[in-house]
Amino acid sequence: MAANMETELQERLKELKCLFRISELVDYFEDDLDSILGGIVEILPQSWQYPEITKVMIRLDNKIFKTEGFRETPWKLDARIKFNNVFVGAVTVCYSEYRPVRYEGPFLKEERLLLNAVVERLGRITERIRAKEMLQIEEKALRNKNIAMTEILNQVKSQNREIAGRIQANIDNIVLPILERLEQDLENTSYESNLGLLKQNLQEIASPLYSRLTREFNTLSPKELQVCNMISRGYSSKEIARLEHIAPATVNRHRENIRKKLGLTNKSINLERYLQTYLG
Repeated sequence: MAANMETELQERLKELKCLFRISELVDYFEDDLDSILGGIVEILPQSWQYPEITKVMIRLDNKIFKTEGFRETPWKLDARIKFNNVFVGAVTVCYSEYRPVRYEGPFLKEERLLLNAVVERLGRITERIRAKEMLQIEEKALRNKNIAMTEILNQVKSQNREIAGRIQANIDNIVLPILERLEQDLENTSYESNLGLLKQNLQEIASPLYSRLTREFNTLSPKELQVCNMISRGYSSKEIARLEHIAPATVNRHRENIRKKLGLTNKSINLERYLQTYLG
């Protein structure tokens, strides 16, 4: 009688030790589920009556963890792992040799209870780790969205600065000079022409011609840009000279310099049509 009580006590101590070692394993590996499962298959055999012939396999999703030499035999215990009310795996304990029949085959009732406790614990461990993984994925996705949004906002700011710079350049180099001439020409006949030119430029304040010429032919001077603007609108050299209060010969020199800087020297290309084509 005393011997039986001592044996049962030893078996219960093994079960408690098993659960305690699993807790230590979880504390040590934390969220490394593979390492936890690999450790449990090594711990479990020590808690059965015949550890020398006890083999264990854990299946979880598409992964398998098992003790060396594991094979399924007629002498086995199975318990399924549940996660979110769905069975996602199982723990199988086998004896590799025949042993006398006890509570469930050759296994003790307490061994069945221990196995059930282990799979229940595995379900909770899996749920915790998966929930943390999902949270990390969601946090990473949110960080990526924030990064993308910041990049978009920076691009918009950069584009806005570029547009503002082009508009300011158009105003400074085309519109304001016309206004200055208007102030000088209030009593002469060029007033009407300057007013028409101002109206055209205000309607096209972000003129693609000026913006592209400024960006791609940055060697053109402000005066040459003004002359380009008037040439593209069909103004003759004489009209440009009158509006700019310069000699026609000076306008022709501007034309020659513009053709040179645009790479049109000695080419039979009409400057007005070229600028209008460039504008389109």
